[in-house]
Amino acid sequence: VACMEAGAISATRTAVGAMIGLRELLRSRPMPRTVSLIGAGVINHHLLRHLDLADVAPERVVLFDRDRGNAAAFAAAVPAGLDAEVSIVATLAEAVRAGDVVVFATTAAAPHVGDRAAFEHCPVVLHLSLRDLAPEIVLGAANVVDDVDHCLKADTSLHLAEQQVGHRAFVTHTLPGLLCGEEPPGPDHTVIFSPFGMGILDVAVGDLVHRALRDDHAAVESFFNDARRF
Repeated sequence: VACMEAGAISATRTAVGAMIGLRELLRSRPMPRTVSLIGAGVINHHLLRHLDLADVAPERVVLFDRDRGNAAAFAAAVPAGLDAEVSIVATLAEAVRAGDVVVFATTAAAPHVGDRAAFEHCPVVLHLSLRDLAPEIVLGAANVVDDVDHCLKADTSLHLAEQQVGHRAFVTHTLPGLLCGEEPPGPDHTVIFSPFGMGILDVAVGDLVHRALRDDHAAVESFFNDARRF
C-alpha cells in the first residue's frame, strides 16, 4: 500500500501512548509540577511535545543522561511552547527524586536502577524502555501495562520480577481496564506504567498518515522528517 520511513511515526506513537496512560493515572493524583526525563533521546523529545495530551504543563523539566553533551543538546532543543524551566542534573537518583512524573527512555539492556529510596515520594513512572528497573523496584510498586503477555517476556524488568516471585500479581492494572473506567492506583503508591507498544499500533498510525496524504492529494517530499537527532 505504501512505503514509509516510520521513525517519526513510531516515536510519536510511543509518546502519545505514554500520554494516554499518564492521563488515566493522573485521575487519582494532583497535577505534576516536575517531569524528570531519564535519557536525552528522540523518544523523550517526542514525549515533551505531547504532554498537553495528558493536560500536563510542568513548571520544571529535569533531565539526566549519562552523556552530558546529549543532555545539553536536548535542553537546547526543547519544543516551542513548553513553558518550563529545564535543568540538567548530575545523577540519575537526583532526577528520580525530583520528578512527580519520571520517564525512562534509554537503551538499557538490563536493570541498572535499584535504589528503592529514590522512589519514596511515590511518583508516576513511565517505563518506556522496559529494562531499566530492578525487580525490587517493580515488586514494590503498582504496575500498569498495555498488554500483560507482551510486557512479561524478553527479559523486561516485569519479566525478571515474574521469574523472581513466580507469579504476576504485581501487575495491578492494564491500560484497557483504565480506559474502560477502572480506578487507577492511588497517590500513596509508586506507579509504574510499562507500555510494550505493539507493531500493529505503528501500522494503524501509518495508515492514518497515508489516508491523510491521500485525501489531501499531498506528496511527501522527503522520507525523513528531520535528519537531526531532535
